[in-house]
Amino acid sequence: MARTYFSGWMHGHKVEIADWYCGNLIHVNIRFYWSSTAVDRPDNEKSFLLRIDRPERFKDYMDSIVNTLFRAKEARNADGSLTVTDVHLPAIGF
Repeated sequence: MARTYFSGWMHGHKVEIADWYCGNLIHVNIRFYWSSTAVDRPDNEKSFLLRIDRPERFKDYMDSIVNTLFRAKEARNADGSLTVTDVHLPAIGF
């Protein structure tokens, strides 16, 4: 069963983040709603497949990553399938 990192509202958008079914990837789905829009019919929707170099630290950077994805364009192949986006988290040493 896929682990869900987050499911709820973030920055005024419905966001769902969970493990992808293969390849140690994380699937991020962002739904945009304008005023007076039914929750089951978003005005716009984006999805991303992320490969994160330090997945154990994803929760520490989730807000920043999702905020960046709000402004990003989906990465898709010619056939319309999602392509993987690599995310490199900074190394922090104390």
